[in-house]
Amino acid sequence: MEAEGWYVDPYAIHDERWFSNGVPTQLVKDGGVESNDQPPDRTSTGPLEPIGMAVGPGADDFAHRDVDESAGQGGDGGDIGVAAAWAAFVETGGD
Repeated sequence: MEAEGWYVDPYAIHDERWFSNGVPTQLVKDGGVESNDQPPDRTSTGPLEPIGMAVGPGADDFAHRDVDESAGQGGDGGDIGVAAAWAAFVETGGD
């Protein structure tokens, strides 16, 4: 399986770098702040070290929530809460 997700930046330029289908991308993080920086034209060395359990850009914003999304909602995984939030967003005109 190809690398997909956040990894310790193998070029040691940034804290983390996003890999997509085994290829390093320009998406990087330093101190938890995302930015863009093209990977260098040189080959990285050593094995890749995955970061946490994040599965997509910005995913780690949700990876450490202390909320059981299914609690009190019939085990629906939070769909009712999402629907309510969307309804409130639409009712306010998206503001």
